[in-house]
Amino acid sequence: MRGVLVNKNEAINIICKNFCRFYKPEKDEALACRGFDLVLNLVSEEKINEARISEITDFTLSAYPFDEFLKEHLCKKCDFVIDGCSFRDDSYHGEKKTPCGGYILLTKLLSKGVLAVKDIKK
Repeated sequence: MRGVLVNKNEAINIICKNFCRFYKPEKDEALACRGFDLVLNLVSEEKINEARISEITDFTLSAYPFDEFLKEHLCKKCDFVIDGCSFRDDSYHGEKKTPCGGYILLTKLLSKGVLAVKDIKK
């Protein structure tokens, strides 16, 4: 399969709609989360194959084995952290705390060995 997602809408369908509870289809976000941008970059660099993303069908996490790594290399660089991250904010009392879709997808890809830590460190 080719290395680059065809367009932003296709990427949204593959990444955001499947993995992110924060995704709101009615909003046309000018900003994308860092996870979305990072996954697109990794696909365009051919470090992730689109087909491997579509193999993931379980969008939940019961453990966070890469939390410290992702906190440093994903979360700290995310534009949405400016307003606070409900996953990391102890005062957040909404739905059960879950990370964004980018975090979930990257954790799944790292856990399955589809992606290596070194691929994200750049």
